[in-house]
Amino acid sequence: MCPGAVDASVITRGHLEPYLSHLLATGPVANTRLGYLTSLLRGFLETARRRRLLEGLPAEATLYTDDLPRRPKGLPRFVPECECQAKRGPL
Repeated sequence: MCPGAVDASVITRGHLEPYLSHLLATGPVANTRLGYLTSLLRGFLETARRRRLLEGLPAEATLYTDDLPRRPKGLPRFVPECECQAKRGPL
């Protein structure tokens, strides 16, 4: 990603955004898989910053909630006719 980099100070938001775009462009990745990968990266960056695991990691090298993919809305569930009648009760 950053040939010749000697520490984490070169990691910026400018590196993270193209990576997220690359994940989207590499083909049909399930939305849940994409969310999993971005959550892992976000957690790694937060932990590395909090525990000072990567010296010089800039504050701008972070992923925000807006960067995570949104969960798709579920489709309506099919309800069999017998369940509909049972819920309605006798007419």
